[in-house]
Amino acid sequence: MKSFKDIKVLVALSCQKELSHKEISIYNATACDLARFFHNDSTCCRYHGENNVNRGVDLLKAALMEDFRINGYDYLIWLPDFRKEADLKVFKEAAHILIYKGYDMAQVTVNVTPNPDNVLSSDFYFIIFSMEKIKEYCSKLPESEWLDIKQSAEIFLYNQIKLSGALHREIAVTSFHNRINPFEPYRLPLEVDFVSFASGRSDENNPDKNAAFVTILGTMKSIISGKRTALFGTGVLANSLMSLIKENVSVVADNNAEVLGKNFHGITVVSPESLQELSHAYDIVVLTEIDREMETRAVLKSILKDTYNHIEIIGFGGLVESAKRMSTKSGFNNEILSDIETKQQCVKRKEPKKTKNRELTKRGVLYVGYPCNIRCVFCYYAYSPSKEWHSLDECKRDTLLYKSVYNNNRIDITGGEPTVYPHILPLLDYCRSIDILPSLITNMQALADKNKLISLKDHGVYDFLCSIHALGDTYDMITKKRGGWKNIVAAVDNLNSIDMKWRANCTMTSVNKKQLKGIACFAYENNARVINYISYNPFYEWAEKMDIDFQASHSEISPYLLETLDYCDEVGLEANVRYFPFCMMKRHENKCYNYSQLSYDSHEWDFCSWFSEHTRNPSSKAPDRLMKLVANEEEFHLYMSMRTREISFRQSDSCRFCAMSFICDGFTSQYAKRFGLEEMMPYDGALIEDHIHFIRNQEKVVDL
Repeated sequence: MKSFKDIKVLVALSCQKELSHKEISIYNATACDLARFFHNDSTCCRYHGENNVNRGVDLLKAALMEDFRINGYDYLIWLPDFRKEADLKVFKEAAHILIYKGYDMAQVTVNVTPNPDNVLSSDFYFIIFSMEKIKEYCSKLPESEWLDIKQSAEIFLYNQIKLSGALHREIAVTSFHNRINPFEPYRLPLEVDFVSFASGRSDENNPDKNAAFVTILGTMKSIISGKRTALFGTGVLANSLMSLIKENVSVVADNNAEVLGKNFHGITVVSPESLQELSHAYDIVVLTEIDREMETRAVLKSILKDTYNHIEIIGFGGLVESAKRMSTKSGFNNEILSDIETKQQCVKRKEPKKTKNRELTKRGVLYVGYPCNIRCVFCYYAYSPSKEWHSLDECKRDTLLYKSVYNNNRIDITGGEPTVYPHILPLLDYCRSIDILPSLITNMQALADKNKLISLKDHGVYDFLCSIHALGDTYDMITKKRGGWKNIVAAVDNLNSIDMKWRANCTMTSVNKKQLKGIACFAYENNARVINYISYNPFYEWAEKMDIDFQASHSEISPYLLETLDYCDEVGLEANVRYFPFCMMKRHENKCYNYSQLSYDSHEWDFCSWFSEHTRNPSSKAPDRLMKLVANEEEFHLYMSMRTREISFRQSDSCRFCAMSFICDGFTSQYAKRFGLEEMMPYDGALIEDHIHFIRNQEKVVDL
């Protein structure tokens, strides 16, 4: 039997008029109650406007996009207008009937009893739909036919879905309500107001205070999700937080003797000294005494001793940097193994044309399969179960899709290693035949053969994006390729000898951190047009590994990276840094590309084709119906970048109050678990909401 905690519901409120502050507070109470009773991803949204059809269409679009964002709702609850009595009890009873009786939807009449002495009166109704039925209905019709101007949105939907044979019934329930505040996240469409969940009594005379309070609660909830938690403190903030995270809390401690041994939300309060002997029962400590955070941290350090360095301690103030939690295991010597002379034969550098124009990229990416002729220690696909090449027909199909459906005019061909793909030459010919410009992402080993390189150029390669992850012996070590660096040197000589364009990629690790500037010098002096420094992202099979020998903290990499970027500015080499927090790149923010900036780099990949459910690339997939719901491609790019952040990244409590918090991804989830969440240095000032605020000032190389 399905538990209510496993059921995700979305409540859509369709209002003719804007709600008052008091009405919003009452409505938000229902939102918070839903999250505590149903699945935590349950939510509410509301939209006001005089036009019934426009209002209904936007709410349906919001429901469909939110359904994709959180991987599926069970029910959509449609409120045709604000009714003060809408509350949890109503939805519980209606959902109970649908779940356990097998109905697809129900029209619910609510009998209101705000006071037990009052006589029952049928005051309002709503309709609850199976989300699968809503998706099925909307996917079959164009947006213009979802609703009818002659009938209310909810009744029209109900009747149309009923005609499809959906099981339905009428329900009468009784209502009463509570009042609690919301925490509001970013979602699309922008016109629709969403409500997520936090707990605590409202202060109707001070909405700004409420907003700050519930923002903190919502932030903390996302940070500790899924972790065994010790809560330090039993005050107002702790009490509010418990209603959100009770299932995660295993220990509650307080230094107030009056509360020791007492019951706090079902858990017996212990002294701070008990945290040492109970250290096996929690992974993270949450400090709820804001004004005494530094003092509390000092107390904990004296109590926990060595244990203090191996757990996460999260406070609301974000005032103290967490202790370094570095792995003690090492399979590598993280120093440079040998110095290397980076200059080759004298090459006359050709300065490419540059621009500050920022438009969405129209470059696609084509995977030809994952076989490779080297084995980089940090490769995303090193553990890929597939060792087969994709067929030429499959690659042509994807290429044509990029061109004809998504209007991509350039394409990166990657793998594995595309230069050894057995069908690479006919694939290049095909790209040219449909007028899409091909580049190859390569480790350069095959390009040491000049005849191979000339053949690739003759068949239409525009340029190469070359992986240079280290210099000299260090390169051979991290790629597990004896003689690999000699092949790099030969390949670069070959590229320059035939006047072939190339760019450089470098993944930053503890192994190559001291070589970052040397790699930039090598690239510049050998005519590379661009260099990209990529923060190691532990995705896919790496996501749960905590003992990655070559992984470095951001603060460990930052000094070497900043020195390198200074050099790039001096010589005029375009440099881009991928997936690195803004605050670790101060002075060079115009080179910082988190997910929401990537789409504005012409050398990066178009999200529309990258996330297409019709291709074989390894991205997460967005259904076609999602593209039909957004206003334009820019809105889709932003939506997918924010969704990627929610799934794969985390921000600390300090980050959430940083001026960059909206345009910066923060930490990958694995990074946060390993190194902690308080390494960053927040920016003061007003929140920056323009995702290209900095990169619009960067000079970028222009392709054809």
